[in-house]
Amino acid sequence: MLIKTHWYDIPMKPQIYFEVREFLELHKMPAARLARQAGILPVTLTRVLSGERKDMVSASADALRDAMRSLTATPTTPPGTEPGGGDGDAA
Repeated sequence: MLIKTHWYDIPMKPQIYFEVREFLELHKMPAARLARQAGILPVTLTRVLSGERKDMVSASADALRDAMRSLTATPTTPPGTEPGGGDGDAA
């Protein structure tokens, strides 16, 4: 007997799943740390990553994206903290 599979029978993962997986692997970071930085419960992220949960509210996905950006952002030097005073007046 041939079982016909339709595209809608195949479980789909949300886009945030792939983004977070790649981020965690690239940065060797625990999912719990990313979840805390995003302000969401670590169990929420764990369930999405394990497939126990099929989706996540967009506000949580946006918070995860913001957290990933902030955790990898290059710190900038505030004006006035460069060597020589930063006022552009080289003596």
